[in-house]
Amino acid sequence: MSNPRNIFIKKVLETSQSGDFEIAMSEWVCLGKKTNLDNDFYSNCDLCGAAIYKTNYIICNVKTMRIHSIGCECIKRFKSSYPSELVSKLKRVIFKINYNINSLVNIIKYVIKEYLIQYCLNLLE
Repeated sequence: MSNPRNIFIKKVLETSQSGDFEIAMSEWVCLGKKTNLDNDFYSNCDLCGAAIYKTNYIICNVKTMRIHSIGCECIKRFKSSYPSELVSKLKRVIFKINYNINSLVNIIKYVIKEYLIQYCLNLLE
């Protein structure tokens, strides 16, 4: 594979935490892909600007949480090109956060309910 174009290197470094290109490349994981039949399909690669005709590969930087839609040639340049254990861990963390938020909402509802009951009882006295 040929060396990446300057625009590719620049975009990767701009949206990565590391200023070192090799390290920055390892910060990215592929979350999945979209076809040209999807409504949110991009016709150009976010990193090199090349035309994309069939498939967008969606990559995410695990340190900056930036997301890019890229083409089939750019995806080959990434060491971590398919969902990794890190993505699975991120999904589990998000699930736990959602679970904790739902638990907190239920606690708040209970406290408000108890407060309103007490408030109404005080009005009746």
